[in-house]
Amino acid sequence: MWGQTCQYLPQDDGYRYHIMAQHIAETNRLWGADDLVFGTDHKVYLFQPGYRYYVAGWIKIMGAENRLFQCWNMLLYLMALLVFLSGFRKQYSGTRIEKGFLLFILLSSPFVVKLILMGLSEWLLISLCLLAAGALLRKKTNWAVVALALIPFVS
Repeated sequence: MWGQTCQYLPQDDGYRYHIMAQHIAETNRLWGADDLVFGTDHKVYLFQPGYRYYVAGWIKIMGAENRLFQCWNMLLYLMALLVFLSGFRKQYSGTRIEKGFLLFILLSSPFVVKLILMGLSEWLLISLCLLAAGALLRKKTNWAVVALALIPFVS
């Protein structure tokens, strides 16, 4: 089960990221391979570059984009969520704001899991936002800046 390779529909972004990441991992080059998706002659980025390199790193290390990769991504999201919640609860414990945020997280988590299963990059953007907010709540501004700086690269 864990080694089952992920299959994406050709019209989905997950398929595009998979094709580009597979090319990066196979050729050992950092060229993003946007041409493979649209068949253009231009060496430009048609998609944000960051997520394909993340997927290519996994393919390079583990050999394929599989169910274990999706579970790993869910674990990363959960860790980012816990970092945020630990900082958030220290400042807003027992308030209506806390209850509202907890309800929002509870209701939006299935959507984030769907993003991960579909191979989309938005879950990583949400995780980086949560990490940045958690770092700011803990007064760790350098870590917040690093997380915020990665957002344009992966979204």
